[in-house]
Amino acid sequence: MSSGSTRFDSGARTWVRSAAFLVLLLLWPVFARAQNFSVRYVVSVDHPGRSTVQVRWELAGIDEIEKISLRFRHAAPLNIEGSGELRREDDRRFVWQPRKPYARLSYRIEVNSPRGTQGRFDSYLGREWLVTRARQLFPLVAVHYRSPDPSVATPSNVSSRATLSFQVPAKWRCVSAYAARSPNTFVLKGTRSFLTPRGWFACGTLVTDSREINGVHVELATVEDAQLNSEEIFSFLEVTFPLLQRLLGFSGDRILVVRAGDPMWHGGISGEGSLFLHYNRPLRDPDKTSPYLHELFHVMQPFKPAADADWFVEGLAEFYSLELQRRAGLLDGRAFQRGLRLFERYGLWDVDLRNQHDNAATNNSAPLVLYALDQRIQRLTAGKARLDDVVRRLGQHNGRVDSAMFARAAEAVAGAPLSQFFQRYVYAGQIPKWNRFE
Repeated sequence: MSSGSTRFDSGARTWVRSAAFLVLLLLWPVFARAQNFSVRYVVSVDHPGRSTVQVRWELAGIDEIEKISLRFRHAAPLNIEGSGELRREDDRRFVWQPRKPYARLSYRIEVNSPRGTQGRFDSYLGREWLVTRARQLFPLVAVHYRSPDPSVATPSNVSSRATLSFQVPAKWRCVSAYAARSPNTFVLKGTRSFLTPRGWFACGTLVTDSREINGVHVELATVEDAQLNSEEIFSFLEVTFPLLQRLLGFSGDRILVVRAGDPMWHGGISGEGSLFLHYNRPLRDPDKTSPYLHELFHVMQPFKPAADADWFVEGLAEFYSLELQRRAGLLDGRAFQRGLRLFERYGLWDVDLRNQHDNAATNNSAPLVLYALDQRIQRLTAGKARLDDVVRRLGQHNGRVDSAMFARAAEAVAGAPLSQFFQRYVYAGQIPKWNRFE
């Protein structure tokens, strides 16, 4: 009898141990997901009129971080200091071992960044407003984690929560590409394990308006009490934006458009989830291309250009800024043809487009070549495919795209060799007889 009882107790203990192990297996993903940390970024405009701001990082729960490599892209930080150990490699490169579990980093950084030779800026802080990009204020970061597996650079169970706050003069308010949690404080989103700010910011006396267009929150923000013209802009975007969204497969939920006047650069610059335009830039230029659609193409494009890809990335943005208006019914055939003739007239020809960064080549020659390519693909496929399909194929690449990849994608869509086309119109830079492709 006692022998039977012993066997029963042993089996029960084995069952309990098995059940406990099963529970641990089920709960392990919960424990693994709990390995996260928080970062608070604070930008202080503490001396209006000066061209620098104070930036502070506050980290908590960073037990899994071993060190962070920092590389400032535009200006060397001033008075940089941090908890733990901060080692300077050169004026713009640092290695920071923040120590656990709490850490801080602070520095002062130059905001004003000249662009061109006419006294313009692509980042500026004045007495009345601030317009800048995250890349001006924040470095590139490479985070090294403690991991039991040295072959894994970023453990899959590590994640961060991050906010960005602005401390600004009274009556100023701020906008960013992120949703606001409270006035002048924004919640960062992204897929990186260590979230850092991205895109454009504007602070000051702002005029703002927003509209949801095809599921995307589009916000316009203009500084210096300039006329916003929001109804005109939104009416234009309501019929063109969904076409661009579908072309590029854009899945984001927010886009910020920042507009400011002098001394900002007289053009447009895209950023992550946001863009800047000088507020004197029209919805449509005299050739009927659209600076707004051009920059939105760059904001929404799912690929990044390699060194020799400027011609087709800029060319696509300019071509579709014209073509999508035609599809939306905003341009008739005569206006569209006039735009093509102006591309030909003001293009830079007899050059290898792959080596050009001149606007005459990227914004005039390239879009006309791409129009001719679109017509050639449609002809080869009996209208079943076109340049849109090349763009979508490029979007399937995770890395940077170059001219060779673009040519291969075009041939795959066309189902025929296009080497002669690229040799003649891209590499030799001849003017395409585009009427022949209609």
